Amino acid sequence: MSSSDKTAAMPDSKLSADDKKFIEKATIGGMFEVQSSRIAQMKQVSRGTLDFAQMMVDGHGKANRELDRIATEKGFTPPTRVDAAHEKKLVELQKLDGEQFERDYRSAQATAHDDAIELFERYSTKADDTDLRAFITRTLPTLREHKQHLMDTPGPK
Repeated sequence: MSSSDKTAAMPDSKLSADDKKFIEKATIGGMFEVQSSRIAQMKQVSRGTLDFAQMMVDGHGKANRELDRIATEKGFTPPTRVDAAHEKKLVELQKLDGEQFERDYRSAQATAHDDAIELFERYSTKADDTDLRAFITRTLPTLREHKQHLMDTPGPK
């Protein structure tokens, strides 16, 4: 039984099935952005990419903790690990070095931010829980800023 199967069965959760689905997807995406950025911090990357990685660890780490708190207060336990697809990408990134790592990391971050922005936009009006909706509304501009920062930061040629 997966962690999402166990949590979905919790009878005392105050969240709708859609809100739980959002939390699961947002948590997994946020964990991926932090974990891949921690890998970037251990690699030889440009100063711009290193600064971006630190921004991800700090920003998404904070957002992940806030989302976990909201979910827990509502009786729902979010995932504690990334899914298989994100785990595969983390393993791939770990094996790379130099410019190839930096290109792949930046590409993965761009995709992750596109996915997160789309998810947060969709749930900004769809979320049933008011605390969750407020979190989404507060976090969405930051996700957009991160994506823009990544696009504006020079990387490998």
